[in-house]
Amino acid sequence: MKATGTIVEVFALLCLIQTCCAWKKFTSLSVKTNAFGIDKQDAFYEIPSGTNNPAMKNFVKVNPEPSFKFPLEFYCNPGDPRVCFMYDKKGNIAGVQISVLKSDVAHINKEDYDYESIGEYVKTNFFNIPAYSSRVFFTNPEKLTEKGRQNTEEIAEGLWAYLDGKLVEIQRKEPTGPKMGDFDRQGCYPAMGQHYIYKYNKDSSCKDHYSLFPLYEQGGLVGYGFSAPAKYSKLKADWYEKPTGEAMKVILTNPPKCSSNAGSKYSYISLHVFLVDRPWNISCP
Repeated sequence: MKATGTIVEVFALLCLIQTCCAWKKFTSLSVKTNAFGIDKQDAFYEIPSGTNNPAMKNFVKVNPEPSFKFPLEFYCNPGDPRVCFMYDKKGNIAGVQISVLKSDVAHINKEDYDYESIGEYVKTNFFNIPAYSSRVFFTNPEKLTEKGRQNTEEIAEGLWAYLDGKLVEIQRKEPTGPKMGDFDRQGCYPAMGQHYIYKYNKDSSCKDHYSLFPLYEQGGLVGYGFSAPAKYSKLKADWYEKPTGEAMKVILTNPPKCSSNAGSKYSYISLHVFLVDRPWNISCP
């Protein structure tokens, strides 16, 4: 009987460890990794979790496109639409918008990458600057009301994005196989995490690829990232990352054949969004 009790205790402990590792609590919000050789002082920007934060003095409210239907407000650095943040009507953080300026992609041949044909991009005009924008929500936007997020115990309730015309919730527990729905498992990189890139494998097209990728560590979701071909540009805030070839070889373990051609012709920008404390300590197996 004693042995049985011991077995039960050990089993319970193993379950606790497994649950702990597979479910990361979302405790903070920061953007930009230092994994590409960026100085740590110019990475991991802490983002206000609420509009009552004194740091919001660095942001201004911007009206979205008239067709935007959700009870959310956008805040960006003055005159800079590259990275903006969404807050609910109660002032809680509710999502991120990452934009690629049209002026930064005018040189890209549509036969190589066609922004206009990729439905996941939202065409925006914040500060009268045309851009292609990627939006990820921290709450289900279709259930959000004027009362704001119902669960504010964590920085985010999860991650939601519109993919192929449908609202998709990103699972918080990492899968064990090579695919997670339409996301393909790629490589892991320190200070980023294990990448699962949307529709990115040996048979994928580069022309219409929307590069959104959830990030995992020890089986739990820790954030996400976005990447696109574009010139690197900045205003006061240096938001974008410049991926290095060395890192890309480690991260892109199952790329399409066309990726080498696109990578040699154009520069890329990226940005990582983290929902956990001390993302610089994110490690790989």
